[in-house]
Amino acid sequence: MNFNFDITIDTIVSIIGFAFAIIGIWFTYKQMKETSRVNRVKFIYDLTNDLFGDDKIREFFYKIDYEKFTFNLEEIDKFKDSSEERWLDAILYRYDVIGRMVKTKTIPLNDIDYILFEIIQVYKNKDVKNYLKWLDGEFEDHGKLGDNKRKRAHDDFRWLAEQIEKNRR
Repeated sequence: MNFNFDITIDTIVSIIGFAFAIIGIWFTYKQMKETSRVNRVKFIYDLTNDLFGDDKIREFFYKIDYEKFTFNLEEIDKFKDSSEERWLDAILYRYDVIGRMVKTKTIPLNDIDYILFEIIQVYKNKDVKNYLKWLDGEFEDHGKLGDNKRKRAHDDFRWLAEQIEKNRR
């Protein structure tokens, strides 16, 4: 067996080309990592503005936090289509999106640690729980989409709150 160790121009050009390709891949990786970080920071900034920028929703959050919000099933017709229903749904849907992003590992839980208190305060409110229980019944009747059926209303929000509570222990 004979090996030819002659270095030709073609070999040198191939080695240089390979080195540039490796360097290019490394720079691309670094740029993608930085873009991902910047996008996460932008998402968190937008999320913060969305959660805290609407005075009515923020005011309603405090009503939940201070246990002044009530959900009475006997007065469901008054609650339906009320501002309180819209504000509560707005909060829950926002928390659903956050829960989905954490569940799919799009953002890590520690990136949203500044709003974990608010999520838990909403989750542990007894009247919010009663509203979710009522919604679960509505999902039994109306939540089906093809063969997919959510197990419970605002499932990603609930999952997130359950994860936060697990991590607090």
